[in-house]
Amino acid sequence: MQNWHGLEWTCEPLATSVNFMDLTISIAGTRLSTTLYEKPQNLYLYLPPHSSHPRGIETGLIFGQVLRIRRLCSKQEDADAHIKQLFQRLCERGHNSSSLIPIFSQAEDNARMRS
Repeated sequence: MQNWHGLEWTCEPLATSVNFMDLTISIAGTRLSTTLYEKPQNLYLYLPPHSSHPRGIETGLIFGQVLRIRRLCSKQEDADAHIKQLFQRLCERGHNSSSLIPIFSQAEDNARMRS
């Protein structure tokens, strides 16, 4: 450990994965794989369904998050799990699953076209 101009540096043992910003980067053999990293203290306080925001905000949030997840996750099953979690978290915030399903379907189509 060193202290240099108010910054403290620590050394950790070598590992096969590291969290960097919103990614977990792992080494498996000779390949790198990535998946979404979310901080444990994240409260996932997405906009409630009856907020005063325009309807397009909700759609944009879902489109953006689905595209972000698809781009960051190198494995299809990781991306699917994170998108399912996003759906569940929005439902827990009070969103109606029947109104979310068509938006998620469109977002998936949009992500496929962009990849």
